[in-house]
Amino acid sequence: MVKVTIGIDPGVKGGIAIFRDGELFNAITMPSHKNPDKKFKVKNLISYDEIVGVLMGHGVGSVKKVFIEKAFMPTGQAGASYMQNYGMILGICIGLGLLFVEISPKEWQASQLDIKDCFKTRKDGTPIRDKAVSVRTVNKLYPELTLKNNQDGIADAILIARHGINILHE
Repeated sequence: MVKVTIGIDPGVKGGIAIFRDGELFNAITMPSHKNPDKKFKVKNLISYDEIVGVLMGHGVGSVKKVFIEKAFMPTGQAGASYMQNYGMILGICIGLGLLFVEISPKEWQASQLDIKDCFKTRKDGTPIRDKAVSVRTVNKLYPELTLKNNQDGIADAILIARHGINILHE
């Protein structure tokens, strides 16, 4: 039986990566749709039905583990939406009977990224995380993908899954 490992960056601009027997099979942007409620500040919402379809489409019985980037609590309306998405993804995994592991960003980044490449410096000299470093790393590992800088959610999902595969082999 094929062993499937899945990595998920749970943000609206996140991604889902599917590995089969340790090889990258597919990586997609987090399924989402426009928010029909114009009063709500969040413009896009993740599409739970599509996420279920993606996860079930790989044979639930063959999924070894799902590795999900552990949520942190950002502030404001977007923070509330992010936490809702995160909780719904965990609920989907529980509902489908999928084993999942929450991975902190620091943990997967330390194993998958060259830390010296992870930060840019603002004009005032303070460091900020360079989100494109994930894209550059994935493009080196999988040159056939040629991800763009705005596809960091897909890149993060791939690296989260790779980190999970490393954990499974320890």
